[in-house]
Amino acid sequence: MDIRSPLTQDSSYAEICARLTKLTTSTICDALPDVRLMDTKIEPVGDIKQCIGRVYPVDSAKDSISTMLALSDLDAFLSVLDPSRSDIVPTVLMIACRRASYTLAGGMCATNAKYAGFGAVVIDGPCRDIDQIKASGLAFFAKGKCAKSGSKKFIGTNGQEILFGGAKDINHRPTFINIKPGEIVFADVDGGVVMNKEEAVKAITKAEEIQAKEDIVMSKLKSGLLFNEIFNIDQHAKEIEKGNAIIDASSLRLI
Repeated sequence: MDIRSPLTQDSSYAEICARLTKLTTSTICDALPDVRLMDTKIEPVGDIKQCIGRVYPVDSAKDSISTMLALSDLDAFLSVLDPSRSDIVPTVLMIACRRASYTLAGGMCATNAKYAGFGAVVIDGPCRDIDQIKASGLAFFAKGKCAKSGSKKFIGTNGQEILFGGAKDINHRPTFINIKPGEIVFADVDGGVVMNKEEAVKAITKAEEIQAKEDIVMSKLKSGLLFNEIFNIDQHAKEIEKGNAIIDASSLRLI
């Protein structure tokens, strides 16, 4: 029996993040199709495959100075985000690269972030010093790798709303997603999403229902059953062939 209490807007960020640890970004996307999806090329660096927390946003201005300043600013940021310090969850440093093709974060950033108290680093560009990042023990997500770094001459913004690399649109063009300070980020091996509290409550509630059904399906598949023995897929396909305009994913049900 599922004894989890319902999530509401009054639920703590700690509870919301704890519930996310039991889910995947795939189920969140199924539950909230219009969720803000990060660039699909952003993936974990090293052995830590999951990152959940509240966002500390950095606009890099295509350089690393802003990130270096942010690494000593966590206490000040948290004092604004939650002055009472009553609902603290991991803080995720999210660095917007503005499409820089070179590296704006690497091994020293990961190590500094770890000891400064950050829970993870997510960057929408390449990283370097892979072995150092892995040795830091910090969750680190990046978009590829590059040995070259920036010039350290430009400063962007810290702790303010940023434009971060998003998934490509239907025409395969690069897009950006808006991310505000304190929003919830969830990344794993399947991708990364960003939600405000209202979106997270809605998505988690639905995603838990989806995951429960998927667990049933997986059990049946492992017993040797086929899709058409588990879902009404034959009927679903026939309705599509008829041109039934109201047929969608919700019409596909367990039998």
